[in-house]
Formats: sequence, structure tokens, C-alpha cells
Amino acid sequence: MRHYAMSTLYNMRDLGGYPASGGNATQFGRLFRSDCPVTFSEKDIKHIDTMHITCAIDLRIPSEIEENPSFFASHKGVNYHNISFETGNKSPDCESAIASGYLKMFEDQKAIGRILHTIANADANVFYHCAVGKDRTGVVSALLLKICGVSDEDVIADYQLSATYLHPMIVAMKREHLEWPDWIGSSKPEYMRDCLKMLYEKYGTFENYLHTVSIDTAITRSIRRKLLRVTKP
Repeated sequence: MRHYAMSTLYNMRDLGGYPASGGNATQFGRLFRSDCPVTFSEKDIKHIDTMHITCAIDLRIPSEIEENPSFFASHKGVNYHNISFETGNKSPDCESAIASGYLKMFEDQKAIGRILHTIANADANVFYHCAVGKDRTGVVSALLLKICGVSDEDVIADYQLSATYLHPMIVAMKREHLEWPDWIGSSKPEYMRDCLKMLYEKYGTFENYLHTVSIDTAITRSIRRKLLRVTKP
């Protein structure tokens, strides 16, 4: 995992550096996850332009986008896509509903299919984001890592880092919203762990889940080719 120090982003990182099945590892600098990039400094834009990003996926709903348009919606050379989940766009009513909410996103066949198809067919590197890069972005990241055979432990570790990087933002927001419960803004490991547990209990294996939500093997092969670096012959 690599964290990128952008002046206007808290939670931009990529999916590289994780051990995967077959003695492989995920590549750095291919798939970037983030909070919403509304603006970039000139220095940040120069950095972004060296990353060979040709595709950006905005996971937010239209009302969020209208209020804070993504930088990539108008950035030359980047194909911008808005792909929203039917659920998971609002904070849950209680902490105990977080894991089941993530499972609902995993099961949003239309959104998941479009996201994976878009990533698989991107010309080069892909940047995807929601509002703060924690929940919707976290589910997509978990999905991509699991497709590449990354362990549950590393998937959970990648997920839980969001609370660390978002901490300054969350603290500032809670000063303005004293009514928020303590768990708002958290990415506790048990949230993703419980979600994966529910997924396995329902589908048996991750491969069965992919089959059930009609993810074509050609798509998963393309994603593996894009993200994996072979470390063993």
C-alpha cells in the first residue's frame, strides 16, 4: 500500500504491495483509491499527470456530484464515469448495520458489473473515489483485492487504514456536528471482517459470489493482469 501526499486529499493510496495467490503481488501505481478530488494544486496536477491515469470512476450519487464535482470530470485525457450504488450512499442508522450495508453493495450486481467492466477495459491506470474514500471505495477495493487472491487479513488491513488518514477531517467535521455518534468516520476492522464473513456464509466462497452476481471470468482475468505482478515463474 502506498499513500500519496496530495495537498487537497487525505486518503489517496493505491492497491499495490499486497501478497496475492500463486506467489504473486499487487502492483503499485495501477489502481488508485481516494476521497473526492474536487481541486488540485498545480504541483498536484503535475504529479497526477505522471501517473498515466486514463479512467476515473466516481462512486457518488448525482446530488453529491452536483455539490462537489470531481476534478476528473473535466480533466483532459481522462475518461470520467459516474457509477453509483443503489445503497450505501448514506451513513447507516446504527453501527451494527455497517457490515450488512457493505454486503448490500457487494450484491449490487448492476453497479459492481459496471465498475469491474470499466476498470478491466481502461486503457491504463484507474482512479476511483467516493466522498471520503472509506465505505463505497472500501468495498470496491476489497472486491478488487479479493479478485486478485489477496488474503482477508490484508483486505481488512487496507480497509481500516482509512480512519487513520481521514482522522483530521473527521475530527474537524465532528466539531461542527456534535450530535454525531462516536463511530461515525470509523473504519474498524470488524466492519469489513463481518461483511466478508456474511458473504462467505451466504455464498460459500468468493468465487461462488462472483458467479452469482454474473461477473464474467474474462473481466476478472483482465483485472488480474492489470493489477498483479508475477513474482514466481
